[in-house]
Amino acid sequence: MVRNGQEGPVGPKVGAPSYYGDKALPGGDSVPSGCSPRFWTAPTVLVCGNARTLARVTFTSDFASISAVENLLPANDRTNSEAILSVDGHTAYFVSQAGTGTPALYRLPLDTPGSAPAKVADLIGPANARSAQLRLLAAQ
Repeated sequence: MVRNGQEGPVGPKVGAPSYYGDKALPGGDSVPSGCSPRFWTAPTVLVCGNARTLARVTFTSDFASISAVENLLPANDRTNSEAILSVDGHTAYFVSQAGTGTPALYRLPLDTPGSAPAKVADLIGPANARSAQLRLLAAQ
């Protein structure tokens, strides 16, 4: 995580201390590389993600450093995207796809440490789905 107002080549990023050098926050070396912010679950808790994982990043109360990092997804070879938080703040929803297979919607309880993601449904798109972009907007 970089300090407020600092940006990388494609916008703000969490982690990647080798790129940011002395600009990286202490504790940021535990954050998965290229982990982009997805949503906040508490005033000092951010969930970030890259194509392989979601991580819960906890900051100190003054945001001067990162106090904890928890990977939320088990190691996998799937492409994960579009993570959003449910309205009640207890569940994350995300899209996951194995190779060129059918993408699927998954849910992940955030209140129980070590919870495994559960498949909700396959996401069948139009015949030209390769050119379409999927966006999750909200979850109940």
